[in-house]
Amino acid sequence: MAFGFNYESNAGDIVPVLKFDARAGRFFRVDRTDGQNNPVDITQNFKAVMDFENIEVGYINFPAGAAPEFRMVPIGSPMPENPGGKFRQGIRMMLKLGKESGGDIREIATTAKAVLGAFDQCHTEYMAAAKNNPGKLPVVSLETTILYRDWE
Repeated sequence: MAFGFNYESNAGDIVPVLKFDARAGRFFRVDRTDGQNNPVDITQNFKAVMDFENIEVGYINFPAGAAPEFRMVPIGSPMPENPGGKFRQGIRMMLKLGKESGGDIREIATTAKAVLGAFDQCHTEYMAAAKNNPGKLPVVSLETTILYRDWE
């Protein structure tokens, strides 16, 4: 074989995902069993170590029934060109779920503004504390996904 490619299935190399359903305000661990996606709601006990060192930022398209499309760069790099169409600003990041949430390593890719805003705030706090915590990543727990407002 001149190309030297491995044509065997590499499905074992695929990192499982964590999804946020913005309409419901819920986090789901997506487990694959027998070729089927099985979402497991982990909102109530969400806890994870966030890999803020290696976040990717850029543009993501989530086409219905197809794999996501990414135009990403490492955080701190100039943003890639916006491909237009249905691409929206987003992030992609690895995290390790807490034991109560599943305990494994997951990838989250999202364009949900609620998640982006919260993760941006967490990242800002992480950067402010990083110099006093070398080699450490933050453990983030979810208090609520509901925004409360007082109206006068």
